[in-house]
Amino acid sequence: EMETLGLTAIEEDNTELVDIIIIRFNTLLRFAIKHGVRNNEPRNLYNLGFYYGNFIKHLVEHKKIDHVKRCFMYLRIYGVEIFKHGSNSPAMYFIVDVIATEMKKVLEQIYHDGWDVEIQNGMLGEMLQVDSPPDFNKEDMARGVLINNGVRVLQFGLALFYQREGMNDFVERIAKDVLDDLEVLGEATFSQVIEMTSNRLLFSGPTFWEDTDRGNLNIYYTSDQDQIDSFKQRLYEFAQTQLKKTTTEKYKLTHAEMELLWEMSRMTKIKEVEQISTNVANFELILGELQHIDEVRLGALVCLREKLKFNSENPKLIITTSRQVAVGTLLKIKGNISGKKKPQEIEATVQLNTPNFIFVKTSTAADSKMFDNFSSLAVSFRPLRQKMVYQFEADPQGAGANGLQRIEHADTVKIIEEL
Repeated sequence: EMETLGLTAIEEDNTELVDIIIIRFNTLLRFAIKHGVRNNEPRNLYNLGFYYGNFIKHLVEHKKIDHVKRCFMYLRIYGVEIFKHGSNSPAMYFIVDVIATEMKKVLEQIYHDGWDVEIQNGMLGEMLQVDSPPDFNKEDMARGVLINNGVRVLQFGLALFYQREGMNDFVERIAKDVLDDLEVLGEATFSQVIEMTSNRLLFSGPTFWEDTDRGNLNIYYTSDQDQIDSFKQRLYEFAQTQLKKTTTEKYKLTHAEMELLWEMSRMTKIKEVEQISTNVANFELILGELQHIDEVRLGALVCLREKLKFNSENPKLIITTSRQVAVGTLLKIKGNISGKKKPQEIEATVQLNTPNFIFVKTSTAADSKMFDNFSSLAVSFRPLRQKMVYQFEADPQGAGANGLQRIEHADTVKIIEEL
């Protein structure tokens, strides 16, 4: 009755009565919200959302731009409020989806009717505020279940519509809004949510398998399934750009260093940049799998270790490999010399530590000559900012082209003393 009365008021161009109808719809929404939250019962809100949406559709058909914009604002306000009740009344999450559905239908309608792009853009902004990062837990994610991802599904579907119509500015705006989830969820979970959302849209039909008060229409259905892969690719490209920018700024990386770190992150099990930038064990594991390490990549690796604090200057890092010994570290080196019963001891300072060798400079020329005669080494050191003394065994590799003595790396480092 309210919708029919509203249509009559619109056709008669009775602005005062149209305003009263809007107020009445809003009042009914308030009553329905209170009832729905108290009883965890969404039916009244579900039906009311449908008729409010139909009323707005009539406003659109009669070019009542100001009224449409006002109603859109009200839908956004109620949608955000209803979402907040979802934690106590879970049925309310679905109503947020219902409101977003009505907004999506209106946005598609005003596009087809050729409304001014600025008006469309402003109304799109209202819809993009009716969302929140998806709720989930690990068990749900493993089973492919999200708690309140419906609005994102609908926004995803709207982006597919705009992409088919060539409205790239709107597509990018939605994509960048979806990227807000990246910081909250993390790269791996964000990617998993995108895949789950894509699959939901891909395999959803136009009808639901049960009847409701409004029939069996599936509000999450999209007819633009052929647009999913290209939009998903756009999302991943935006995510990659954002992750690279954030990581570069955080660790003050050069372009070459960031590209190498990204390459290494794609080699991790879950392909997440944080898994390589914050996890020294992963860094060491992937380092051993890297190929084609030329001079540029070698320099980038050396700098990455330093900037990520994956070396012995990090007071919280327990040294597990000689590759983690920082430049400037003083080494005490005991070596065996043929014909001598006791090992000889010298001191040397680390000048360069690459994935292949540690390059050291001995304290004296005499020590350098002695180093040339060593057949095996026991190297001990105490990092400047730690209270532990470490030791590893290795073989000398002679002098390098830079005139520094080379020590082969050891993948086993033990603690021999705690001060």
